[in-house]
Parts: sequence; C-alpha cells; structure tokens
Amino acid sequence: MKRLITFLLLILFASYFLYSQVEGKKEKEVKKSDPVFVVVEEMPTFQGGDANKFKEWVQKRVEYPRELIQERVEGKVFVMFVVEPDGSVTNASIMRGLHPKLDKETLNVVNSSPLWKPGLQRDVPVRVRFSITIEYNLI
Repeated sequence: MKRLITFLLLILFASYFLYSQVEGKKEKEVKKSDPVFVVVEEMPTFQGGDANKFKEWVQKRVEYPRELIQERVEGKVFVMFVVEPDGSVTNASIMRGLHPKLDKETLNVVNSSPLWKPGLQRDVPVRVRFSITIEYNLI
C-alpha cells in the first residue's frame, strides 16, 4: 500500500512539473496584447543594418506604377510597422500616403520583408515599432 501511495505521489509531482514547464513556454509566446516598444536596449536590425538599410531595401523593390510615372507623381510615403520577437514584420500601415496605388505597392513590399534580428529589452526579444519614410523621386 505504501508503494502504491508513493508511486501515485511520484506521478502527481512529475505531472505537476511537466505541466508547469508547458505553461511557462506558453507565457513566452507573443501575444497581441504584449507592449510595443519604440526604443529598446538593443534595437532590431535588418540584414546587419538599421532601419535605413530596410528603407533602401524597400525602395529597390517597389515597382513604380507606370501611370504614376506618366503623371510625374513624386513625394514621400510614411510607413509604420512592428518587428515581432520572431523577427517578422507585422501591422504595416500607411501613416501618410502619396497615391493609393503607390501606397499599396509600398505596403506589399514592407509586408514581404525577410526576418529581422529582433529587438531586445533585458535580453528578451520584444515587439518594436518603426516608422520610415520612403521617398519616390523621378529622375
């Protein structure tokens, strides 16, 4: 009888510790309610550079709509997005646009971003918000 009780207690403690480890992993998952930082101890980086490198990457990949070239549409598009703890880009939006077609193309390119190295706060990956300005000039 003592062996049975000891065995049951052992199973109970083992299941408790296994369950607490699984719960701990769930707490580390990113939640949309997690705070979004603007400045952190270690800012996210894009392919070894900062937000300016990402800005260049976006400008190289945007396909300027032909009709906007003919209309000589030039200016700036202001984009905001979040770099998640896994390095992905989410919540991209246009803060101030230039033309609906160019705004849409800009968002498509930003959303297709490769992974970033995430930002760190106290050595923990966190969500970080960025704002960039993409300049469109016809030369």
